[in-house]
Amino acid sequence: LDHALQESAGPTRLALLTLAVLIGPAAEELAFRGALWRALPARTLGRVLGTSLAFCVIHMDPAQAVGVLPLAVVLGALRSRSRGLGPVLLAHALNNGLAFALVVGGVEAETSPALLGAAAALTLAAVGLVASAPQVDSGGVDEGGEDAETEDA
Repeated sequence: LDHALQESAGPTRLALLTLAVLIGPAAEELAFRGALWRALPARTLGRVLGTSLAFCVIHMDPAQAVGVLPLAVVLGALRSRSRGLGPVLLAHALNNGLAFALVVGGVEAETSPALLGAAAALTLAAVGLVASAPQVDSGGVDEGGEDAETEDA
């Protein structure tokens, strides 16, 4: 995939960019930190770990799944902290956008510590921004329409 992406141009590259940065993260976050999150018992740690492991499984390649696990845990923690999907979608899209840019620039996604380090740093910066933002009282209901849970982990 890295080679195909590096060799792509014009409409093909734009389609791949749209898929990797917009459609993929939106679909994954709606499925994992949206639907699956609500289906799991309302214990933050269980939700973070459950959605993170499921997220790794869908990436199928064991080497990629190991690299995805830290991102998945951070996205789960961000979901718990923000009580909604907006910041999670943004962090995931930023991560994928950075990976896309690095691969187009010639970095091998599966083997580059620089790619993983840069993506992790960007994601952690997004988490830091959300964590430092004042909490907004949503009246007990999060963006997903469920009652706000009690933080217990």
